[in-house]
Amino acid sequence: MAPPAPRLGGYALKFEIGYFTLWAPRLAVVIEECEVVPGMTADALPIDARRLPRAATGLLRRSEPCAELSPTIARCDGLLRYVLSRFERRFVDLGGDFEAYLGKFSAKSRSTLKRKVRKFAELSGGRIEWRQYRVPDELVEFHAQAREISRHSYQEKLFNAGLPTDEDFLAGMRVQARQGRVRAYLLFLEGRAISYLYCWASGGRLQYGYLGFLPEHASHSPGTVLQYLALEALFAEQAFALFDFTEGDGDHKRLFATDSVPCATVLYLRPSPTSLFLLGGHRLISWSSALTARIVDRLGIKARLRQLLRGQR
Repeated sequence: MAPPAPRLGGYALKFEIGYFTLWAPRLAVVIEECEVVPGMTADALPIDARRLPRAATGLLRRSEPCAELSPTIARCDGLLRYVLSRFERRFVDLGGDFEAYLGKFSAKSRSTLKRKVRKFAELSGGRIEWRQYRVPDELVEFHAQAREISRHSYQEKLFNAGLPTDEDFLAGMRVQARQGRVRAYLLFLEGRAISYLYCWASGGRLQYGYLGFLPEHASHSPGTVLQYLALEALFAEQAFALFDFTEGDGDHKRLFATDSVPCATVLYLRPSPTSLFLLGGHRLISWSSALTARIVDRLGIKARLRQLLRGQR
């Protein structure tokens, strides 16, 4: 499968220790979003350095199928290949019906999911209040309420991954909605929206975009409950073949996924002393940060530090 047409953009190579950025040189690179499907292998998307424009220092590939044991830094087709992060790109196969999908879970996971949904229903007086938004006029209401959640969520405070407010995002949302390519959801408790999920369609897949919830309701698992309800609706709708959790990994994605592909975010740079300095230095800082995280975890103070950082932000 051919990758999308290349585009030249800026990428900040962040030298980080924990949540703190020490340095972030900006590189002019071609950015490619790899079109990943279940079953794709690590050699499915070859590199052609000749495609790079002269102004580009390299290529950044997101979600490149990647062998789990591939080296962090290596030479590849005349470029220096540097694996920034590895993760499982996870999917839900939306074929069949929802009950058959639930049958793929272990008995323990299925029981846990249903218990969370049942407890949230009990908390809501026996009936869960939630809503799907698809057309432009509805999405104005969705965005306003979801933003109120997002600005309080840890996703925005800690990771700067809240629901966007810029005009480019809003304009894209309106265009996609007119084309029938948006599925957005809100979960309510006592009439107040407490969790949101925003997705958009690309071809036959629906892509996971943004999920957030009010932290004071975290004990009620609102994100999990809303994801469960959204998938139940998508199985009933049968408009998409796949639900794509996109880049990154986590317990939430592992819980719901039915398939996965080992992937990586990979930076390719033209060989030069500067490139070797940047990649070697970044690798050293990343190794040091990971070692510090392991030590903090063993000392049992990781959760306390995370809470402190959330409070500061």
